[in-house]
Amino acid sequence: MKQLLFVICFISALCIQAQDVIITNALETLKVYNVEVSATSVFYQLSPDAGAEIHKLPVSEVMIIRKADGTRIDPQATKNQITTTNTDKKATRSRILVPQEPRESVKAEVCSDIKQTKEGRQFKAVTPDGVVLKYRILSEEEHTLEVTGKDKSINSQEHKTIIIPENIDINGMVFTVTQIGEKAFYHNLMEEYLFPKTLKKIGDKAFFMANIKRILLPEGLEEIGYSAFYSAGMNAITYQKHKFEYIYIPTTVTTIGEYAFRNIGKKTSPRGFYEGRIDCLPDFITSDNCTYFGIDHNALEEYERRLEEE
Repeated sequence: MKQLLFVICFISALCIQAQDVIITNALETLKVYNVEVSATSVFYQLSPDAGAEIHKLPVSEVMIIRKADGTRIDPQATKNQITTTNTDKKATRSRILVPQEPRESVKAEVCSDIKQTKEGRQFKAVTPDGVVLKYRILSEEEHTLEVTGKDKSINSQEHKTIIIPENIDINGMVFTVTQIGEKAFYHNLMEEYLFPKTLKKIGDKAFFMANIKRILLPEGLEEIGYSAFYSAGMNAITYQKHKFEYIYIPTTVTTIGEYAFRNIGKKTSPRGFYEGRIDCLPDFITSDNCTYFGIDHNALEEYERRLEEE
């Protein structure tokens, strides 16, 4: 019996040693797992399980961190180091590693009646490759349109790619597609989206859990909504993540919503932030705020390293 108790105590001691320790400014000691530090927050879990809830503390409330391997981290010093690094690296963002894939402008044809709804005048139009999408007229005066979704008749087995057109002729007047609406391609099974060169805004959750292989956004895009590409690269039926290739966010983008690029494909950090290949980013995404957008620090550092080598 004594030997059994000794073994249990020994195993318990090993488990405690495997934990990270956070000491707050109030001298509170927290025994946790998987500590990660950003410029503004300290993230941790109370269980070693991969799916355990993630908690966070402001960096300003943490005195010291001791990792399970004995490493000591001063969060305040880390914050100062990151801020300095961002200032030094910002000048390297002027180069773009991978140019946009050129394509001719696409014009769709109206294929349904234009109906007046509480959201506005809506209709369907078909592109030359036979894909039917739904649209809403944003402005009669400015001749602008928003894509609101795909028609149910589209078979993902037949059409792996959706080409979103630039222009649609409505009763002799050319209207321009400038927006993709909220939840337009939510849980969509298509693998490829070719965006119009006229696009200015992508709405909230527009591609939430869409089965997309790459995010190649057009130059001229200005706004990306909240969780716009959250869990992109996941099959909405099997919930399996496939290989995701890369992200390209043009420098014309001025606004990105929280978690727009979180949990994309298989290359995500323990906290769910994207850590795969990035080919272009706006300057305002830095080590101080990259996790707000759903991007892991490692992905940002690798992107800037490749920029410096070019």
